[in-house]
Amino acid sequence: MKNNVFNAPSMNFGMIPYDTLTFTDVELPVVDNSKVLGNKKATHPAIYVGLSKWGDEEWKIPLNAPKTKDKDMLALYASHFNTVELNATHYRIFDDAYITKWAQQSNNNAFKFCPKMFNGITHRGSLANKEELTYQFLSSLDGFGNQLGPVFIQLSESFSPSRINELLDFLKFLPKNIQFFIELRSRHWYPLQEKYRNFLNQLYLLNIGLVITDTPGIRYPAHMLLTIPKLFVRFVGIGNTELDNQRLANWQTILTEWYAQGLEEAYFFLHLHNEADAIQEAKEVQQNFAAILK
Repeated sequence: MKNNVFNAPSMNFGMIPYDTLTFTDVELPVVDNSKVLGNKKATHPAIYVGLSKWGDEEWKIPLNAPKTKDKDMLALYASHFNTVELNATHYRIFDDAYITKWAQQSNNNAFKFCPKMFNGITHRGSLANKEELTYQFLSSLDGFGNQLGPVFIQLSESFSPSRINELLDFLKFLPKNIQFFIELRSRHWYPLQEKYRNFLNQLYLLNIGLVITDTPGIRYPAHMLLTIPKLFVRFVGIGNTELDNQRLANWQTILTEWYAQGLEEAYFFLHLHNEADAIQEAKEVQQNFAAILK
């Protein structure tokens, strides 16, 4: 299966060799999110675990379907996982027919597509005066229906806090019937809780979450701050290594605590660079995390 926007490779953001890393180097900060979570277990908590694409030639055997045709990989993937990080939408705006086809191919009404916002909005010039393009992008997602999960807005590493007013004006324009998360990649935003308390409060009022990007070489996006009682994590690793297993076990401990405090739902996406082990790793994570809610 060829790499393309539907079958994108795992992201390299902050990915470095593990040779000299220890768990101390990648340990997550302890943050008190009890005010956002509310200290009371949610009535119907949910957890979604998936990968950053739905198809890879090396996945067919681990999914017990070696003869699956490429066009049927979405249905196969959705029979094992309940969500996917959809990066294809970052590169183009698809028409309704395409989106509806994906929803139908998943053959799973509980399955959630989590699209990345089109880069023509987020990475090309100012966010100002992008109302029409944003409307066009969001309208294109209607075909997902109730299978639309959170939309995440990734800002470039050059998008600095000097543009905070531009960002807030854009976020205030977004519709309230879609859940949004924002990924801040510029190091100048951090530490968020010390520099930008008012900004975090604005996100809370707008019901917009912060993406937590846990990648071994760049630690500041693993800020562990919640602005809403929902979570969106992009976990970058090699897969099937002692260090990654330690990192994921740490996440299981954190999630157990947060769900007890009131976390409503979590979307946890694995970007694993060892494709041969990705399915096994993701299934183990899925099983371990699902046990939290039992």
